[in-house]
Amino acid sequence: MDEIPQDSVDRMMVKCARRCCICRRFRPTKLQVHHIVPRSQGGTDDDDNLIVTCISCHADVHSQVPFTRRFSTEELKGHRDALIRMVAEGTFPADETDNADAFIGNVLAEVVVVPGVTGHEGLSREAIEILLRAAHAEGKSEGMIVLTDGSVGFSVFPGNQLCPYRPGDHRAEAKYKAALDELLRRGLIEYRSESLREVTHVGYLAADDIASSRG
Repeated sequence: MDEIPQDSVDRMMVKCARRCCICRRFRPTKLQVHHIVPRSQGGTDDDDNLIVTCISCHADVHSQVPFTRRFSTEELKGHRDALIRMVAEGTFPADETDNADAFIGNVLAEVVVVPGVTGHEGLSREAIEILLRAAHAEGKSEGMIVLTDGSVGFSVFPGNQLCPYRPGDHRAEAKYKAALDELLRRGLIEYRSESLREVTHVGYLAADDIASSRG
């Protein structure tokens, strides 16, 4: 991957106020700065050739799906310039928030589990909760899911946050264990050790997709 100078990355993050130029959502730690025209095709590190995107939108920008219209160079620049104008003018909703707990609560309230559905669409509420809490965590806890199994029972700590169920609630424990198995089977998390699981790249994309569809 072409490395962009840090001062250019910092400048673009400020211009875009740490928002994705495509979905325009505030994603403080889930953003990437990349070239609109790759260096291999003559692109430069100038600001005019850079764009800020979240992980899922970055994947969409580079995808080549038959019978769909790809992002053109001018369209990408247009999205970026429109966002920069919005940031400069302060035209975003005053009540907009990136509060992870509030967002996750809203998502879980809308979840409808469809048995037999593949992909993240068929995940249980508990699996979605684990994935979002881990993927939206900050710092060293980001993507980490710690498991403990002691005298008070089995506990799950996605992103260093305890999943909210009472110790000794065996029915809840069973649901969260099943949720971890769901995430492993679908490749959204991976096994690191007996007490640690980690969100995969596919898992981050799924978490962003869930956030985009319900955010």
